[in-house]
Amino acid sequence: MEDRKLRVFLAHGHSDKDYVRDINALLKLDGFKSWLDEEKLLPGQDWELEIRKAVRESDAVVVFMSRQSIDQIGYLHKELSITLDVAKEQPEGSIFLIPIRLGEASVPERLQHLHWLAADPSADSVGLAYLALQEALLRKARQLEGDTKDEAEEARLEEVSGSSKSGYEDALRLLSSDTEIRYEAKGRYLVRGRNPNETKYFGIAEISGSSDALVLRANIGPHAFIYRGVFDGSVASFKGAHNVEYSIGAQGTFVGKWGKGGLEELIPASIRS
Repeated sequence: MEDRKLRVFLAHGHSDKDYVRDINALLKLDGFKSWLDEEKLLPGQDWELEIRKAVRESDAVVVFMSRQSIDQIGYLHKELSITLDVAKEQPEGSIFLIPIRLGEASVPERLQHLHWLAADPSADSVGLAYLALQEALLRKARQLEGDTKDEAEEARLEEVSGSSKSGYEDALRLLSSDTEIRYEAKGRYLVRGRNPNETKYFGIAEISGSSDALVLRANIGPHAFIYRGVFDGSVASFKGAHNVEYSIGAQGTFVGKWGKGGLEELIPASIRS
């Protein structure tokens, strides 16, 4: 993705807008070039023409499906039809259409041939779903670059994607399962948080140093923060503008609380330091 950003189209129904906005924010922070209708469509434009053009110019299309959006007549079904037409033109074996099932939605018959990600639609589960999506997009980037992966990485991806139609559901279960893996805190993270007044914020953080002398540098909008702390293998404690204690979550995420009701999640970025 160093030569150009991977272009990702986000297809969704109105009922899933808040969830998709969070995914969109994480994609942009992570170096992807996402296309979301409310950001790209202008008043007076022919929406169907613009969407068809955007889908054709995209490297991957992510389709979010909830019970409400599948049952509604509207943009999602039209976007899905356009995407399936373009998908027929893609090279065999290439990742292009990535379906994400939110909650108990049924997967349309015309998507049954694809692996899909079964995600919890709650706001607290966006980070984990994003990591599974990130994995698929990084593989797509490697396909475009023509890189050959080593056997160990290939085996790991096969374990995550699975061999059944519900492969991405298995991936989510794998990512969220309790393991004995000992994580290191050092690295680059996407920040997704909620202020005590319920407003959201996003940013980038980087953790450096050793486990007993960590430094967390974060950029949230126009603000820069520096925290210092320690990590015992399961909990990372930092002191700075606020005292924050992060517990290790699935697949290397960190979830912390700060202030009076503030919540924050650190999600491993695709570009590691």
